Amino acid sequence: MAISTLNRRRFLVGTLLASTCLATFGPAWAQEATAEPVHGGILTFVLMAEPSVGLVNIVSAGATRTTAKTNEGLLTYDFDLTPRPQLAVEWDVAEDGMTYTFKLRPDVKWHDGEPFTSEDVKVSYTLLRKGHPRSQAIVANIAEIETPDPLTVIFRMSAPAPYLLYGLAAAEMPIVPAHIFKIDEDAAQNPAIRSPIGTGPFKFKEWVRGSHIIYERNPDYWDEGKPYLDGIVFRVMTDQAARSAAFETGEILIGDETPISYSDVERLTATPTIDVTTDGYTSRNTIARLVFNFDDPKYSNPLVRQAIELAIDKQLLVDSAWFGYGKPGTSAIPSGIARFHIPVETKAVDLEKANALLDEAGYPKGANGIRFETTIDYYPGFSPMKSQAEFIKSAMAQLGIMVNVRSTDYATYVKRIYTDRDFEFYTTTNSATFDPTIGIQRNYLSTSFTKGVPFSNGTHYASEAADAALIAAAREPNEQKRHEYFEAFQRQVAEDLPAIALIEIEQLTVFNKRVHNHTQAAEGLWSNMADVYLTAE
Repeated sequence: MAISTLNRRRFLVGTLLASTCLATFGPAWAQEATAEPVHGGILTFVLMAEPSVGLVNIVSAGATRTTAKTNEGLLTYDFDLTPRPQLAVEWDVAEDGMTYTFKLRPDVKWHDGEPFTSEDVKVSYTLLRKGHPRSQAIVANIAEIETPDPLTVIFRMSAPAPYLLYGLAAAEMPIVPAHIFKIDEDAAQNPAIRSPIGTGPFKFKEWVRGSHIIYERNPDYWDEGKPYLDGIVFRVMTDQAARSAAFETGEILIGDETPISYSDVERLTATPTIDVTTDGYTSRNTIARLVFNFDDPKYSNPLVRQAIELAIDKQLLVDSAWFGYGKPGTSAIPSGIARFHIPVETKAVDLEKANALLDEAGYPKGANGIRFETTIDYYPGFSPMKSQAEFIKSAMAQLGIMVNVRSTDYATYVKRIYTDRDFEFYTTTNSATFDPTIGIQRNYLSTSFTKGVPFSNGTHYASEAADAALIAAAREPNEQKRHEYFEAFQRQVAEDLPAIALIEIEQLTVFNKRVHNHTQAAEGLWSNMADVYLTAE
């Protein structure tokens, strides 16, 4: 059902009810699809931002949509995050959590005809430890990887990792070929990261920077009869209005993480060809954050950060820039990870106190009413992010802070923030995933400050207390104790305020009704899409 037929409150209630039923019944459009999927057709998939490093998430988190189509993972997941086989068909976890054993799928070939073996897993996971920001956390407690035979992989742990079995999907933990990638190389320099060779249902054909990426059907895919599509064309479209128009004309058939303006949702879903769903985001829990550069003298001052927090009306931000699709952020760990969430960022707007804090910080208003001028960079991969930056500009103007909003493309944004560190403060979105150790830790752990690694600790925040809580939680198998560690972490960062949790985003997948089976699991459109098929116009 298109959400245009519902008022906002009924839509939210319906979403909650639907999510309760997904694990048992599956998505509605999957039930209504024809019994026999049909072969053929090209799926056009819109990308709001082009991958900055490569098409496989072995060193960067910027290729989540393209990765799994070519390079698969050990596991995939039901909507309730129950693991399902992909390149691993069996797995066993020792009672003490210190040994994981995986039996691999036999008779799987790489796109170049070489056999898939346990050595591929060993090389891939070693490379993931070096560069990929989220995957570093997933594999952190793996001390040794053993390959006793070509179809067996054993992880020997340095400490328990209670989250490990739920973090092995392709988009985050892809397997690359050991005969192409070497275990001690800088994977970012390997050409195969830009022209991937995988085991997946689609093979790389072409990448024209700034325009498109073409994948074509793998006729030798291990899951016989799949994929159903002849190929996928990823269209890079950075202009929001152009994306909406492309959906209307049928030029684009699908896109995730709300590729159109929220203001266009009602109009487009009123058409007979377009619909939206909130399914497929179980494992993402995406939040928008305002992040400060602790290497900048202004923002290293806690009084300045506290003043800015007191000027931002988060509910008004949700209602205006995000058209109501979300709710105010209240902690570094979003409420979607309910078992660990503590609402600690709940201060009301207080401009009088905020102005007093800035006076105390040594930034008085000048004769023109301005305290200082600053520049905000906003993440270009989400349609409301510019409006959000403009909202923050207006909020800070009430304090006598003149904000310049700087617009850049995705690659420039990533380089400016994480490599050059040529910024003052910025907004970003982060997938908190299903566990704070995987999705949140990288943003706050002091050792995650690594120049050149995107979506890591961009603040240059370092807190012994926060570090200790995060490290302890990553190794603690007891759920209640983990809760206590994460509570301590949340209270510490709420006090230190390296970043402000602005909004917990409600994301939409927009699709043409010709597209079937597009959201079959927790990964949503980050899956390999082997089951997707198209019906006639």
